[in-house]
Amino acid sequence: MPMPSVAPDYSRFERRQTVVEPEVPLEIVEEAPKPTIIMERTRLPYKALITFAFTAALLTAVIFSYNRMWSINAENMRLEHAIQSLQMEEQALLQESGGELTLHQVNQEARNRLEMLPPAPDQIVYVNLSGYDHAVVYTREGLLQRVWSWIAGLF
Repeated sequence: MPMPSVAPDYSRFERRQTVVEPEVPLEIVEEAPKPTIIMERTRLPYKALITFAFTAALLTAVIFSYNRMWSINAENMRLEHAIQSLQMEEQALLQESGGELTLHQVNQEARNRLEMLPPAPDQIVYVNLSGYDHAVVYTREGLLQRVWSWIAGLF
């Protein structure tokens, strides 16, 4: 049995129309020159680098000065504590000695408390003069001596 012929249903598809544009004669158009991009040479921002270096140097100086100030403050606190303890010791010694010390009291303290004795005649006493020692002698010079020393100073 032959099949009946059924026309296909194209209704679900869109219908598109093709528009044909009229032909426009081509004119010879001169192309515009392309803009030339000139890259400027980029320079390092020297002012910014100098400012940054200067700021870093100042910041470093501030940090070091705070560190130094902290160490000086710690040393100052240590010295103040030492001064207070020495003042307390001085007060205790002055109360123990009864006020002023005389040379006789110092001699008695050295003998009794510290068990020190003066050297005997048969003992050798060494005097150490290894340290730097100097003396300045001032004399009044006359006019002739001052002139002569001035002339000698020129040569």
